[in-house]
Amino acid sequence: MAAKKTTKSPLVYTVVVGVDATSASDVLVAEAIAAASARLGATVHAVHGLDAPGGGRSASDIRRVDAVLDRGAKALKTYLGKTPSIINAQGRKITGHVRMAAPAKAILQVAIDLDADLIVVGETQRAGLSKLLHKATSATMLAKAPCSVLVVRAREARPKSPRIERACPKCVAVRASTDQAEWWCPVHAKKSSPLPMHVFHYGGGDAFRTSTPIGGH
Repeated sequence: MAAKKTTKSPLVYTVVVGVDATSASDVLVAEAIAAASARLGATVHAVHGLDAPGGGRSASDIRRVDAVLDRGAKALKTYLGKTPSIINAQGRKITGHVRMAAPAKAILQVAIDLDADLIVVGETQRAGLSKLLHKATSATMLAKAPCSVLVVRAREARPKSPRIERACPKCVAVRASTDQAEWWCPVHAKKSSPLPMHVFHYGGGDAFRTSTPIGGH
């Protein structure tokens, strides 16, 4: 049964942030607090969505659901208690909510119940992380949210920059011996040279060459 929708003052700015009670949520909580800090009297609500265990409506099934909710509530309380540097940075109190629903549905329902002004969710392309950070979750928020949505994209690992090759020592020697009148060694001076030219971004005329860098030769 859905929670009863609350009536709030139009002056209260409400931010709802999805969390999974792990360190993966830290950046989301920080963004939520940053958004709230710009509003006087703003409130922040953290929502932890839990997948319902399979089963029917028997007494044992209900006990199993209650156990999952209890574990989820304890996990959320522990998580919020371990992030004082984030929570207290702006002097903001965070209210926790645990819902027996997939993250997207849980966040949406709480946002509707609280008449939220902003929802903060995460997104990453990396596999193996919680559903909270799945692209599908943020896409659902953007499509169905009753308010503005801030999507926080996790920084992905960037490929290493290519190794910068040293200048051709023979070309350097030619420039030094000719007082910059000539720039290229005999090999690089040939347009048909099998070796690609180094990149120079200064000078003019023939001094400006663009190509891929080469290895030592």
